[in-house]
Amino acid sequence: MQQFSVIRASVFRALRPWLFDKVMPLELATAVKQRYEFIKAPSDGTQLNQPVDFQAGKFKWSDKVIGVEQFVVAYVGNKATSLGVSTRESTDASEAFLEDLIAWASRQYNLDPKEVLPRSYFSQVEFVLSRPLHERFAELRPISDGITEFVRGYGLEQCPLYEMTGLSLNYDFVKYEDLKPGPQPFAVERRLGATFDENKYFSQAPLRTQDHRTILERLETILSH
Repeated sequence: MQQFSVIRASVFRALRPWLFDKVMPLELATAVKQRYEFIKAPSDGTQLNQPVDFQAGKFKWSDKVIGVEQFVVAYVGNKATSLGVSTRESTDASEAFLEDLIAWASRQYNLDPKEVLPRSYFSQVEFVLSRPLHERFAELRPISDGITEFVRGYGLEQCPLYEMTGLSLNYDFVKYEDLKPGPQPFAVERRLGATFDENKYFSQAPLRTQDHRTILERLETILSH
């Protein structure tokens, strides 16, 4: 796969409910800001009954400094304390940040960091396919031709041919409503701002970065046959 790059790699942990209730919110926010050098952090009036948002921090991982785009703490009713982090490196780097933060906070404030819900991931990447999506779905060409013909008939005689620009996979979230908030859909679509002949795509998935890449490589294999 060509020109694979990470746009967003997010990891979410669900720990015990009301995890930080014994800690003064401003004390916690100040300590987190200092430890990870966040440029933007909560200030006076911080309350954990609303999401607490940190942005633009730093974290040393695997002998290099990783930029932490965002770190959020939120109470999810009586179910859990949600910790979410995003980097542009990989979900492995994001997960390492949470491991470090949870271990530090547990020691510092004598907390029990038990996980109460499954971990979740969200990955966004940009990449180049060797062949465009629409070439593998020739059965849809009559639909493309029909749309283009109608639009040209409305007066836009030079309208280019409509092509398949993406695909999306999801589960039946109406039938399985009890999973809310469930995993994000998997999607592939043309990259905004790139011409079609560049074959540049954007994709999102509820997966680790490496697993996301594995799925996209399988897609490219299917397209090449």
